[in-house]
Amino acid sequence: MNNPSAPPPAYSIQRPIQALADTRNGSVRIVVVIAAIAGAIWSIIAAVRSLRYLSSSTETSRMRITDIISAVLYLIIGAIEILGLAACFKQSRRAVKMYSAGALIVILLAFIAGVVNIVAEIAFKSDLKAACVTAATTTGVSSSWWGSSSTVLGSEDAQDYCASRWSRTIWSDVIWLCATTIIAAVIAMFAVGYARQLAQAAVFSQANEVHENDPSLGVPLTAYQGRVPEYAPPTAPPYPGPPASGSSHDIDSKQSFVAASAEDEAWNQSLAESERREWQQHQENQEAERAYMIAHGGAAHANEEEDEAWERSRRQAGFGESGRSTRTNEDQGGVV
Repeated sequence: MNNPSAPPPAYSIQRPIQALADTRNGSVRIVVVIAAIAGAIWSIIAAVRSLRYLSSSTETSRMRITDIISAVLYLIIGAIEILGLAACFKQSRRAVKMYSAGALIVILLAFIAGVVNIVAEIAFKSDLKAACVTAATTTGVSSSWWGSSSTVLGSEDAQDYCASRWSRTIWSDVIWLCATTIIAAVIAMFAVGYARQLAQAAVFSQANEVHENDPSLGVPLTAYQGRVPEYAPPTAPPYPGPPASGSSHDIDSKQSFVAASAEDEAWNQSLAESERREWQQHQENQEAERAYMIAHGGAAHANEEEDEAWERSRRQAGFGESGRSTRTNEDQGGVV
């Protein structure tokens, strides 16, 4: 079963520009060329269509202003697409990069042109309906798909026809605005992808370019001598010899040796003193044990083997015979 708490796969969070303009698998130049040609043709046709409205007798002064604005926007879009087409044929990194920036501007211009058309339809609704009614009642309206025949309408029929036509025009302008904006965004993504592809190709070619060494920085070429040249014998600085007695180095060495010897002697003395204290503590424990045995009716004398071991331990610890005999006499006197 799928784990809802698990993170989503990597491909589901990729940005749209990476998904549409990924340039690692192949060139997108042909796509950008076709898109630039189509964009240029569409923008020129739209500009000519807006300029043709200027010659209409039903156009008011305000309507002509909106037509001029729309025509200028479409001409700018066409100029950008033509420059992009030239950049694609030239394959210049700088020109393609400029076109990719211009393609982003085209998205904004296409959106503004669509909004201008919608605003004009709403703002000049009464003027457009009046012109439509006049045309429908005088010259007639097309009654077939290709406009080959026309039909003159009455006043009421013309009102209904023009209201329905205005409503359809508004919806078509809204749909056309969304479509042109999306198409312009897709074209801009491909243009940015093509610019990235050229930049990556330039970096790759620079990394793999073979750079020739500067002849003036190397060893000049000479003719073959036929033998190994002789080199000078290795040299080293003279050995200064051992330090003289009485020098600072000799004095420091002697002082460090004396200090180390004194430190070792102090350590040995402290170690011997520690062992002596431990042995005295052991003796005191033995005496206490003997006194306890004598007080409770124990044997008159300790085991001979224990005494011998005890005496050996005393001799190893550095105690003399006098201490042993004195200890024995004290034990005998205590028993008697």
